[in-house]
Amino acid sequence: MKIKFLSVLTLGSLFALASCASSDTDLQKAASDKLSADSISGVAVAVKDGTATLTGEVRDVATRTKAEADVKNIEGIKTVNNHLSIMPIVAAPTPSDNDKRMEDAITENLKKASISGVTVSVNHGEATLSGQIPKADLAKAMAAATAVTPKITNQLVTK
Repeated sequence: MKIKFLSVLTLGSLFALASCASSDTDLQKAASDKLSADSISGVAVAVKDGTATLTGEVRDVATRTKAEADVKNIEGIKTVNNHLSIMPIVAAPTPSDNDKRMEDAITENLKKASISGVTVSVNHGEATLSGQIPKADLAKAMAAATAVTPKITNQLVTK
């Protein structure tokens, strides 16, 4: 009778302990909720046997470190495998890149207006139109340029 009682008591204890432990699904939800609460996006969390794996892309090292710390502090998480990558920093276009795009856009507008004989150069956002064109095309040439930038230096000679 004592053995039967001890066996039942042992099995009951094991079930009680197992029900107290968090499931991987619960841990995964807790980790995702914590990351959302801290406004950390772009992170996927997977949990298996108490080990959390973080994947995705975050904006900087501080966010990567914060995500890992958040998940490590969740009760029931044993270890964290941090496979988060940092988003590459995209360089802002340089003024010369913008100038080239503006120059190309004005040249394209002049072609669409059937105006030839105009040389376009752009420096720091200011377009300079030079060359020789018929007087009747001057207004169309200026309109083609002002559609791209309001800063225009007119060096066109009309004939």
